[in-house]
Amino acid sequence: MEPKEFLSQYRRAVTDIENLETEAEELENMAMGITVSTEGDRVQTSGKKDRMAELAAKAADIRIDIMGKRTEALEAMHRVSRLIAGMENNRYRKLLHMRYIKGATWEEIAVTMHYSIKHIYKLHGWALREIRNELKEETKCDKKRAYNDSVDE
Repeated sequence: MEPKEFLSQYRRAVTDIENLETEAEELENMAMGITVSTEGDRVQTSGKKDRMAELAAKAADIRIDIMGKRTEALEAMHRVSRLIAGMENNRYRKLLHMRYIKGATWEEIAVTMHYSIKHIYKLHGWALREIRNELKEETKCDKKRAYNDSVDE
């Protein structure tokens, strides 16, 4: 996996959650907007109750999906945070944390770190190179572990 792809896992999961929450809210609002009219003793629903129930069920399904996505997001955040925290360079750690955990813009990072955006881009490139090396090492260790496990069996 490429460094940016790895580091972006958490923010991607957060965006997915936000999109699902918006979709669930829209469905719930649509369900609440459906009214059943009554005229005298006769109730005229013409399928409105069914449509309301259908929309509410879809919203509930999305809410369940959101719970699963929240778990995925937390796991992704822990993986990304652990990798970032293991970096020796404080500037790399701060930049990557702000960008990939907090979701800060390049401009916000530059202002906070008191660097030009051009320098932030350079730092980011150097940090990604270090992350790439770390991910390669993890992959080698995982392969070695898998090999040893298969030999032990």
